Amino acid sequence: MAPYVGGKKFSHCFVADPNIESKIYFGNGSEVLGERVVTEPMAEPNGGQYTLTISGITIENDFVPFNSTGTLLKKANMLVDSGTPLSRLPQDFFDRVITQLNNTVKLESFMQNGGGLSNICFNYTTLPKLPTVALEFESGGKLQLNENQLFQIDEKRKAFCFMMMNSISDFMIFGGTLQTDFLIGYDLDRKVVSFKPTNCADFNKN
Repeated sequence: MAPYVGGKKFSHCFVADPNIESKIYFGNGSEVLGERVVTEPMAEPNGGQYTLTISGITIENDFVPFNSTGTLLKKANMLVDSGTPLSRLPQDFFDRVITQLNNTVKLESFMQNGGGLSNICFNYTTLPKLPTVALEFESGGKLQLNENQLFQIDEKRKAFCFMMMNSISDFMIFGGTLQTDFLIGYDLDRKVVSFKPTNCADFNKN
């Protein structure tokens, strides 16, 4: 099919609201272009999976490396997987990210557990300014995440929860919730993945 639609490329724009249709685009017209686009090289394809290499996560101005001190960075350490709703971090990386979140947010926190997975939540009286978080790639690229992708606010419980969980795997899963309101393009000819912050509800009307 690729020669007829303009090459081996496609993109999607997922809407956070499940009641609004999300769309996928193929071939010509599916390119991710314009300002604020972050384009990263794919690692070698693995059974149709799309993997990238991240160096760590920045929380406000503090960088948390993917690897522990003194260990080599593992390539292809982030799987882009829309079929996994919440993103997952390897346990060691998760623990260090949670420690940095606690140091940054400075509110009473608790771990929310279920199905062998955990994530951190914070109690609040007045909802504070939520911390900025970005993915840092090996190439030097930086993907800023927004608070709606990262935090779930429960007004009844007066708590907000970080929507990344721990994992027994040795790679990160960039899940479906983090992919909302990004136009994400996969160019299999150029072997790159591109991300562009986008209001997908509006974009998909076009």
